[in-house]
Amino acid sequence: MAPNAVASAASLGQGVSVVRSFPMTKESATSVANAPVPELGSETGGHLSARTSVADVVNPPQQVYRVDSSKYATAAVSPFATPGDPISPQECVDRYLGGFSGPVLYKNRFAACHSEFLVVDYYSCSGGGCKPVGRAAAKWAATWNMSWNAREFTVTGRLWDWTIVGNVPLTVNLGVEFACGTPGVPGTTAKCNYPEYGWSKSIQGWRTSDTVTTLVKTSGEDPANPHDPTEVNGEKRTFYALQTYAYTYGGPGPYERYSQTTIVTTPFRCDIARSQVPQYAKSSDCVFHAATGWFTLNVNDPAIHESAQLIYDAHNNIGATYPGNTGKYIPGKIGVTEPLSRLYYDKRLRDLNNTTAYNACVAHWGPNFKDRPDGGKNDCDEFPFATTYEGAGTVTDGMLRTYAVRPVLNTQNQAAGSRLSLFLSEDHLLDGDNFYVTANL
Repeated sequence: MAPNAVASAASLGQGVSVVRSFPMTKESATSVANAPVPELGSETGGHLSARTSVADVVNPPQQVYRVDSSKYATAAVSPFATPGDPISPQECVDRYLGGFSGPVLYKNRFAACHSEFLVVDYYSCSGGGCKPVGRAAAKWAATWNMSWNAREFTVTGRLWDWTIVGNVPLTVNLGVEFACGTPGVPGTTAKCNYPEYGWSKSIQGWRTSDTVTTLVKTSGEDPANPHDPTEVNGEKRTFYALQTYAYTYGGPGPYERYSQTTIVTTPFRCDIARSQVPQYAKSSDCVFHAATGWFTLNVNDPAIHESAQLIYDAHNNIGATYPGNTGKYIPGKIGVTEPLSRLYYDKRLRDLNNTTAYNACVAHWGPNFKDRPDGGKNDCDEFPFATTYEGAGTVTDGMLRTYAVRPVLNTQNQAAGSRLSLFLSEDHLLDGDNFYVTANL
């Protein structure tokens, strides 16, 4: 806005508007419409040129979502996050009002959203000054839902449930802006078909048609990382960032007094792993990699009881397992230890994990540990799993981290393993991606 815009508005007897945001909380829901309106100052804001660092996009803070293993009790299951399981603007608001706090909510690795209250404060200007005369407040939610078997996603914005206090012209315009781009990885060819896109409507326009949507497609790739294995580089993992904010030109002229809300950034990653190795990675070709799965098993589930009991004991009663190193810990327990990380390509390490666990079972239970008194057969079950970088073969003397093994009924071990494999592939966890695993009683 020009430096004399407020004075100009006052001298001309005009009104100006400013957009602000309030957190989507129960407290705000009861107070936002009547909260004190600040004096008119010099509110301004930058556009989406504000860049997020490469490190923040590649390694964002993690948010956990929970997955019950019973979801994968049979091979003929739908993925945890299916095309029929996106997040809607209303669900986004409900989750925020239910207690979630944070700039972005991840329902799973394929659905994310942001929500806040948007308010437009309106000021009447005359006699050399401006005073607040009204406020319009509405719920705002932006959702991003990945498409299946493609490198694309649907953006939805909704602005609804308006409350107007005092005098606010319904002709005041309010815009919502989205952007999709890269964090600036050197040498990348990655891009989105809509680098910036948005909608601007009057308050009355939003009240008449409160939802906007568009489909965004990605292409290109980041350069290979010389520190990654050949197979990982073959997946062409490529990082992007989504950004969104709301804005208004508050007047008195058509493009004067620009103001906006804080930019919200949502990182995501795309790859070609699904087309390279279909049984390894499924669902969408893009994921919100800030979402970390928490895979849970129930000890009372008869199909996996013995395997679930081993995991429960590994985290809560390590002395009941073997080697049973009291004073050490086993990873994968949410809120207590570091997560596990998927191991897929390194067959040598997977075999070492299996062999180390098997030898531990033989050392403690003897070479006939597979034979059960009832005639059934055991497997040597291990936790962390052999398909993780924290498996038994990675543990060395002097480490605080350890592992646990126990003979368990082979059908139960295989059922638990099948569920885990489905979870890893259907949720598109790639080699090195993190996840948690716990068992409950």
